[in-house]
Amino acid sequence: MINGEAYLAFEQLLFSVRTGKPAFDKVFGSPRFDWLSAHPEQAALFQRAMVAQGQGSNEAVADAYDFSRYTRVVDVGGGHGQLLWAILARNPHLSGVLLDLASGVAAARQEAGSDASRTDFVVGDFFDSVPVGDVYVIKKVIHDWDDERAELILRRCREAMPTHGRVLVAETLVPAGDEPAQIKVIDVVMLAVTGGLERTEAQYARLFEAAGLKLERVIDTSAPISVLEASPA
Repeated sequence: MINGEAYLAFEQLLFSVRTGKPAFDKVFGSPRFDWLSAHPEQAALFQRAMVAQGQGSNEAVADAYDFSRYTRVVDVGGGHGQLLWAILARNPHLSGVLLDLASGVAAARQEAGSDASRTDFVVGDFFDSVPVGDVYVIKKVIHDWDDERAELILRRCREAMPTHGRVLVAETLVPAGDEPAQIKVIDVVMLAVTGGLERTEAQYARLFEAAGLKLERVIDTSAPISVLEASPA
């Protein structure tokens, strides 16, 4: 996947550095996810790449958080559903909702297996609305978007959740200081390809606040990814 259209977009990195806008849009004439929607073969490759990239980290997120007090988990932008299946496998009391675009939901139905009976598959746009649940998991989605769009996703969760609900954002945090770190390289890739960015803990806290949420804690996992837990403000 990286060696395909993303690589061609990264060739125009200087455009992104000068303008703050994604080079992908300049090279391909439309935003990354709009382009994928119009190119099913590349979209399928993207989904397979996300499954491969998520191996290990899905299990780490599912193991790191205690879901015992919840009843309905909503995986926002859940793609193939690998994270949702990992959570449901560890929490037989939970029901699940997988929200994604049509291609993601179709792929998730094929992967669901025995968990299909405990899962509602919802085709939708998380910028418009999200289904009702009492805990929302958003893994490697927020980093795809600039602050305005990222805040909107979180606000939609806030609007749908009950007062005791929680939003769990699973992302790799940018460490403080100027020391080299792989996630800082990924931050530049996100700028060029999607217009998104990797963030520090403080930046996520500000995003939550803007969306009517409050960062409660950051939970480390066994993988290079953290779970940021937010409650209604």
